[in-house]
Amino acid sequence: MVAETAIDPFRELVIASWTSEDIKTQVQLGIQACLENGVTTAHALEDITWPAYCQLAEEDALPIRIFYSAYYSQKDKDSFPEYAGVQKGEFLTCDRIKLFADGSLGGCTAALSQNYRGMEDKGILVHPQVGVVLHTDNLQLSSR
Repeated sequence: MVAETAIDPFRELVIASWTSEDIKTQVQLGIQACLENGVTTAHALEDITWPAYCQLAEEDALPIRIFYSAYYSQKDKDSFPEYAGVQKGEFLTCDRIKLFADGSLGGCTAALSQNYRGMEDKGILVHPQVGVVLHTDNLQLSSR
């Protein structure tokens, strides 16, 4: 069983083989599916697609509005927006980040102050430091 962040090494291995053109193609396929179903606005929550969306915006090739959420874990990588409220072209903006703070209640991995009933476990913290300091320049924070 793969739980919480245990899938990250696999994702890193698979994603490492993708080119920027592969990523852009996948974004375009997703946008096309939105258009075919009458969707004109989407919230994108992906960790490597910001450059592809920016390129499409610069090419005036974004036919729908995209509200992008960046992953906190990507804050030091090229796939993270330059600043809060950044807007590219007419249809692309990013003014929020996504932070996975702990696990899930259903998987008995959400961080609790007491042990789960019948278990000797209080869950996991993805960011085990006492507190996560965010220098977000006014980005909204959504956590799970």
